[in-house]
Amino acid sequence: MIEIIDVKNDEIEELSQLATKIVREHYDSIIGKETNTYMLDKFQSVKGITSQVQSGYKYYWAIFDDKKVGFFAVVDQGDTLYISKFYIDKDYRGNKIASTIFAYIQRIAKQHGQSRLELNVNKHNDDSINIYKHFGFRIIKAEIRDIGSGFIMDDYVMEYII
Repeated sequence: MIEIIDVKNDEIEELSQLATKIVREHYDSIIGKETNTYMLDKFQSVKGITSQVQSGYKYYWAIFDDKKVGFFAVVDQGDTLYISKFYIDKDYRGNKIASTIFAYIQRIAKQHGQSRLELNVNKHNDDSINIYKHFGFRIIKAEIRDIGSGFIMDDYVMEYII
């Protein structure tokens, strides 16, 4: 059984640990260990997640058979619900967890009267790009963003019209 539940403030450290595990394993080979370490500290540390929550990001657990196996985060951007994070532990992929998360995100957007979903994905993250395309997302532009300390994010911006 797959459940989606809110991440509580006292679970942020646990969330950061799961994020580090998943992101380290998936992105070291795509963006390099040094860049990934910087991004983990900036975005997936307890401090980074707490800051995001305080600025309006909402985090959710993906639970499979009573185990926290992934998470996602969204933030309201007017008519758009921005998907900031969408991660599933590699050992649990292929269990319809991504489909369940995607359906849940669509429900959130519809409840808020939003007409589109948007996300960023690294240009070299082929597996994720293909999954997002399978869900009906399309690439709308390429984007290079300076994230500080000489590091950049080289992404596609993808959208899904609800």
